[in-house]
Amino acid sequence: MNNELIIMNGTVAIPSFTNKVLQAATKKVFQIGETVRKCAYETAAIMAQVDETKCYEEDGFKSVHEWAMETFGFKKSASYTLLRIGKEYTRAITDARGKIKGYGSNIVDGTGDDFTVTQIEKMLPGGRDLAVELVGDGEITTDMTCKEIEKVIKSHMEPEPETVEAEEPETVEAEEPVETEEPETVEHMVIVTDESGNRYNIPFEVLEKYRIID
Repeated sequence: MNNELIIMNGTVAIPSFTNKVLQAATKKVFQIGETVRKCAYETAAIMAQVDETKCYEEDGFKSVHEWAMETFGFKKSASYTLLRIGKEYTRAITDARGKIKGYGSNIVDGTGDDFTVTQIEKMLPGGRDLAVELVGDGEITTDMTCKEIEKVIKSHMEPEPETVEAEEPETVEAEEPVETEEPETVEHMVIVTDESGNRYNIPFEVLEKYRIID
């Protein structure tokens, strides 16, 4: 294997292999990955358009999320994530004639690699302004893992203010409950009451020994 890279479509760098079959397979996988990335952004863009026009109302849907969940089986969290990405982080990629040829994120300059929707998802807690700032400073790059991006975002987010716990009001201890009569038997013991009302705890072993009980 050599270390050469082939630039595909002017953006994606793929490794160059000697074996032509392996090279073709590698290129195909990269193309599929690129298609999936663009389709995810396009789905997010469509979600934003449907939400803006409220065209779902005519068919009885209460929200764009209800439409997405019932029609495509999206989970609620995925629907909300896609809508936010579609509204805040997605741009249409056009050709020289202004025709849309795909979609991508709007936090890169469009001349190199782009972020995946999953990577963008990890930036959402910090907001778009922070994401743009960190991408511009090079603290977040497209070759980082989602966990790495999440860690950087968290490190730049202001910690939530500590809440002062209110003192619990003093509680008045309840009076001890009045003991009720014990049941006639307890573990390994039998309570015997004589004619005068005196109560005695007699071990089972003693009663069994003298055959008072079977």
